[in-house]
Amino acid sequence: MAFVGDLVLLSDSRDGMCGNIQILEIFFELTGLKTQKEKCYGFYIKPTRDLCTINDCPAQIINGSPLNMFDPGSLEKYLGIRIDPWSGFADSGLSEKLEEWLHGIGDAPLKPLQKVNILRTYIILRLVYHADHTEIRVGLLKSLDLIY
Repeated sequence: MAFVGDLVLLSDSRDGMCGNIQILEIFFELTGLKTQKEKCYGFYIKPTRDLCTINDCPAQIINGSPLNMFDPGSLEKYLGIRIDPWSGFADSGLSEKLEEWLHGIGDAPLKPLQKVNILRTYIILRLVYHADHTEIRVGLLKSLDLIY
């Protein structure tokens, strides 16, 4: 059994995306893999002379099913990061998350060394992952450093 997840296809044109999807479909056919329609999302941004349009086209088709097109203001999670097709990465709420995680560790009936191990092994890595993948601002990083 094989599993492939979290693929991203990019193109600078609709025709290019159709070509990318055809390559993916051939790959899936040769390897016996399938897509899960409910987990396939896309958006199309088309620059015009004065502005850009989003999803001003029919949905792309992959393995006979249309992609779920998501609009500006709607958020989809990709690898744990919320993304808006227009504004990019959504506010990750890292300050609130860090406070919640630290309270959870503090309230847990664990020995101090166990709490430090959870912080070092999970919380810090999770925080770095979110910070690295969401183009976090330096000011927010400094404020996170002051929590507790």
